[in-house]
Amino acid sequence: MSRMNNEKNKRPTLTCTIADKDLARLVTFLQSGFFRTTQNGTPFLSFLSSLPGFTNDYILHDIGTLFLNGDAIDDFDLPLTGTSATIALSSAMPGLCGTILKKGSPHAALRKTRVAAPAGSAGEEVLVQIKLFNTIALERGPELMKQGVQIRSADLVSFLSLRPSLLQAMQALCLDGKPISPEQLPDALAGHPGIVLQTL
Repeated sequence: MSRMNNEKNKRPTLTCTIADKDLARLVTFLQSGFFRTTQNGTPFLSFLSSLPGFTNDYILHDIGTLFLNGDAIDDFDLPLTGTSATIALSSAMPGLCGTILKKGSPHAALRKTRVAAPAGSAGEEVLVQIKLFNTIALERGPELMKQGVQIRSADLVSFLSLRPSLLQAMQALCLDGKPISPEQLPDALAGHPGIVLQTL
């Protein structure tokens, strides 16, 4: 069994129902990142294509900027290596900075030089943190939330503490099938560093 399945089974699942208008606010949480694992050496494009709704057409035409471990990249064949990696996806960004960082930019030479990640071992798994920004979160977030996303509990508690009305909009909250109130959520998650967040 893969490390992803093992981790997912160990993490409690937080479920809720939420109206579409409030879901559009909740998915902005995904800029904090969610986690998946993949095999060492998996090409960047293959990994992205494994996410729900991330078709090749969407990746090539709707994602304006891609970051791997903090560096803007253009090469979809780059392998994900090492023990961990961070991916950030954004639609087109404004201004000169956006022009430089945009994938396929003629000004790509102005970016900082990419630092290669450790090669990793064959058969090893890479823990990947995926961060979604602006319209990418709005467009792809709802489907991801319905499937369930692995997240850090502390990130969710911090996010909702600044948005009390959104927390109240998360109805029928259950942690591993046990109903909890919005007020109980911080204490209920305190003993769980990671959870799976799923909207029903």
